[in-house]
Parts: sequence; C-alpha cells; structure tokens
Amino acid sequence: MVQLEILSGKTAGSVRSARRFPFTIGRGSKCHLQLEEDGVWDKHATLKLRRGEGFIIEAEQNALLSVNNEPATKTLLRNGDLLVMGSVSARFWLAPPRQRGLSTRELFVWALVILITAAQLAVIYYIR
Repeated sequence: MVQLEILSGKTAGSVRSARRFPFTIGRGSKCHLQLEEDGVWDKHATLKLRRGEGFIIEAEQNALLSVNNEPATKTLLRNGDLLVMGSVSARFWLAPPRQRGLSTRELFVWALVILITAAQLAVIYYIR
C-alpha cells in the first residue's frame, strides 16, 4: 500500500512496505519499522490510514518529527513527502499496485470461444 524508503542511517537504501495500519515507527521491538538511530524513540511515530482523508503521520508526545523540513506533530502525507525522525530521513511513497493473475479469466474466455465454435459447427451440421 505505502512504502518508506530509508534515505539515511544504517539501513539507508532499504524500502519498507506498510500494508496494515496503524503502522508504528521507532526503536521498540514491537514497532513495525525499527530504526536504531540517534534521536529515534522507542515509539517515535505512527502512520495511520483515515478513509476519505488519506495517510496521516502522528508523532508521539515530545518526539521530533518533520515533514518536508517543517516541524510536525500530526500531518496529512502526500506522495514523495520527506520524513525526518531523529537522525533518520525517509521518503513516503505510494506502493505500485500489484496486478492479479489473469490466467483463470483467460482460460474461461478460451473455453467459452471453443464452446461457441462447437455449438455453431453442430448447428451447421444439423441444418445440412
């Protein structure tokens, strides 16, 4: 659904996907995204999905968070926003959609084409 691309720190270059919300970010072992960097708290921020609004990031009380170099406590995120939590910076992206396999539908359509062709041949044979 969404991706956080880590831009700085020990895990720079890695990408973490968030599919279930709320999605927690911090040092703690129960956080979905664990960041072992300076300035990151045990539970630093929470990423939430609000239907009709979008994705919201909310910092824990007294935790430092900036979105696009602006201090924030609770902010609506847009695709490409830069998040800074402690000494870690990350980019917020919407994940590319996964395409479902179409083999079952394709098999059904071919079976239907074969069935219709066989029915037409049967009608032609019967009329002769």
